[in-house]
Amino acid sequence: MSIKGDKIELGPVLTKYADEKYSNYPYWMNNPEVTKFTESRFYPQTPEKLVQYVTEMNSNPNVVFFAIMQPNLARGHIGNIKLIINWIHRFAEVGLVIDKHQWGKGYGTEAIRLVKDYSFNQLNLHKLWAGCYAENMGSIHAFMKAGFEQEYAIKNQYQLDGKYTDDVVLSAFNPKEMK
Repeated sequence: MSIKGDKIELGPVLTKYADEKYSNYPYWMNNPEVTKFTESRFYPQTPEKLVQYVTEMNSNPNVVFFAIMQPNLARGHIGNIKLIINWIHRFAEVGLVIDKHQWGKGYGTEAIRLVKDYSFNQLNLHKLWAGCYAENMGSIHAFMKAGFEQEYAIKNQYQLDGKYTDDVVLSAFNPKEMK
């Protein structure tokens, strides 16, 4: 399945994407700038570990895992966005990561909008939410531009650079159910 946007396309995350560029500095999962606000920063990543992760995500019925593709680039695969779904209560947590060389181009905001539309129109979910470190202004702004609102903050939730920081929780509700 593929979801086309204006600048990007969402498609399946293939195990072949877990290559050297995905796992090695200066690109994604071993780049301290990219993983600064993620829990994966605590664990070195290898192509083998990433293949295992992709395989696990793709086989989990409670996860929808999309590759963020930029068709005009030679490599194309610039990030991932996933939904971790609670089917009983019809909500999902949204998480994303984008290659640092593609930051600031609106790809994150568009990916969030596309996955939000898919979640509400195809999966019939009631709510989406995402947690962001308070210092992660890029993610907070991308979610807000995509129609999420700050719901609350969990004080002193995470350790970052030797200090505790808040977890800012953003959410969006299915507009068909909010009338």
